[in-house]
Amino acid sequence: MRTLTRTRDGVRKDVGSAKHHVGKLLLNRGVIYRGSRQLWSREHRTWLRQIQMPCAVDQDMLDFKLERLARGESELEDMDERIEKRAVREDVELQVRCLRGYRGVGTLIDLNLVAELGDPLRFSSKSAVAAYNGLVPSEHSSGSKTQRGGITVAGSKHMRRLLVQSAQHYLRRYPESKALRERRAAAPPRVREHARTTERRLVKRYQRLAATKHSNVAKTAIARELVGHLWA
Repeated sequence: MRTLTRTRDGVRKDVGSAKHHVGKLLLNRGVIYRGSRQLWSREHRTWLRQIQMPCAVDQDMLDFKLERLARGESELEDMDERIEKRAVREDVELQVRCLRGYRGVGTLIDLNLVAELGDPLRFSSKSAVAAYNGLVPSEHSSGSKTQRGGITVAGSKHMRRLLVQSAQHYLRRYPESKALRERRAAAPPRVREHARTTERRLVKRYQRLAATKHSNVAKTAIARELVGHLWA
């Protein structure tokens, strides 16, 4: 599972790199997108396919980079399908079904969490899980002096990124969507109640932190607490 999820993350990086190369080529040649939609929307992609570069070599390179991007996106879709199939296998199906009851937590982060943590019983507390994922503050001690720094960034980088992304679903109270209701309905009753309690707690905590901290610091703190609740 760990090989599967980490391979998927590598494909995601390749897609991001391909998009970056396309954008830089056009920027260097002064070709600027001025459409009403954001980059990589359907409108933007249609515009990319219609570009005619004045230089034949530039046009050839643009076509090459767009083909590379298309291949990468196709591979990413294939990896997502593999992850969905892996998530319904008997050894992880119950864990995934429970985790999907939490807001902002889909199959991808479910399988990543199961793969990266392994046996959850090997951790003694929520703090230990947060430390394993590098979400706890670093500490520099000398004699009687102790100085706190940024997070340790230990463990899996892409797991930490997914947790911070999930934490952004707790910035305020959102209505329960149909998809979330269906996911929660498939989870055991005790898990559904814990998921709703977690949501209320994290939304309130973020609002308190955001009043005095930078938003990125607040989101990281929410991610730290969220992974503890998911572990539980």
